[in-house]
Amino acid sequence: MFLKPPNYRQDINGLRALAVLLTIGYHAFPEFISGGFVGVDIFFVISGFLITKIILENLETNTFNIIDFYSRRIRRIFPALFLLLIACYGFGWFAMYASEYKRLGEHIAAGAGFIQNLVHTHLKTIEKFMNSKDDYVIMVLRR
Repeated sequence: MFLKPPNYRQDINGLRALAVLLTIGYHAFPEFISGGFVGVDIFFVISGFLITKIILENLETNTFNIIDFYSRRIRRIFPALFLLLIACYGFGWFAMYASEYKRLGEHIAAGAGFIQNLVHTHLKTIEKFMNSKDDYVIMVLRR
């Protein structure tokens, strides 16, 4: 049997499970489960709570070090991030057309650089204007 960490909280783990189920459910069945962002929001609140708790505990004991803090987060998050990005890229090679695969590469690069939201917003803005029937918008974009 696995040993639980000394500060293990079952309620937090339950909320994590709920967040994951809501998000996966939304992506798998968007017509039946609306509001998948709620799962992401729950996860962000949990993360914020736990991170704040760690920082405050370290500040109280006068052991907080920003470099140490980010170093631990990077060692914990980056391996999973890169594994996921590589798996998506590999899957895309077999499952996507060349134009889709090119866009996937852009999204993977943005994800690795933690600027995915900026890239996504930029691409959506360009698509919105390119699909516009307004001649002025098309004229401005061609300049």
